[in-house]
Amino acid sequence: MWGGEDCSIYFGVCHHTCHGCHGPLATDCHECNENSERNSDGECVCQAPWTGWKCADYEDCDPICDYDYTAIDRDSTTKIESEFECSGPGKGACHNCVINAHRNWSGECECDEGWDGDDCTQFDGVCNPKCLTKCEGPTAFDCLDSCNTHAMLDIDGECVCQDWWTGDDCNTYRGECAPTCRGCIGPGADECIDCVVNAYYEADGSCICKDETLGDDCSYKKHVCHPTCLVCINPESNECIECLPGFTMVNGYCIPCHPSCKTCAAANGTEAT
Repeated sequence: MWGGEDCSIYFGVCHHTCHGCHGPLATDCHECNENSERNSDGECVCQAPWTGWKCADYEDCDPICDYDYTAIDRDSTTKIESEFECSGPGKGACHNCVINAHRNWSGECECDEGWDGDDCTQFDGVCNPKCLTKCEGPTAFDCLDSCNTHAMLDIDGECVCQDWWTGDDCNTYRGECAPTCRGCIGPGADECIDCVVNAYYEADGSCICKDETLGDDCSYKKHVCHPTCLVCINPESNECIECLPGFTMVNGYCIPCHPSCKTCAAANGTEAT
């Protein structure tokens, strides 16, 4: 490292803050390298906020910068996680952009569409349609207040459609309609697209049977029934659909309950309900 007749000529490696040197120390620099300066002791030291090897690492990075996870260790040439996020001031000196940011045409990091703030963590875009009103991001995992009417929160924290509901906003119904409906947008009798034959729209929007029909789907016409029947297919005693109070249905017949029963269910009319 030293040579010459009097061993006063230095041939070794300079201190990393030096730009040329006559010895190995930071006080032996001919000049200080970029981003460094001499202190009161004559040493070349990094100018704040520069630090690291050859003062090439910058400590006061823009908040939009992220770490360089493929940095090269200068001594071993192996890949390591860098502790620094940038090579200098400004958005164009970032090693990487933070999540929700990208490099623009000039090489500077800028927030993705829908994201704002110094570090692009504030979402001001459109919420996922499964969210009720508020969100902190664009996905169905980011709903803040609640899921919308026909969605629910699953065990992973995502708003998903309830059974029989589908679509981006879970507002398309694919389940069974009310029996008075002919097509529907939901399971209720007031959510019919049209009413079945023998039914009509009531003032509240529900489909109800016309006066001369009855049954869940309005498919039965009203008849004069046997005295034991409340609803029947025809007047015969074995054509009952529903019995009067105090009677129970057995094979189409309405038979009386035991005198001790107000209502009953057993075939012999004795099991009180």
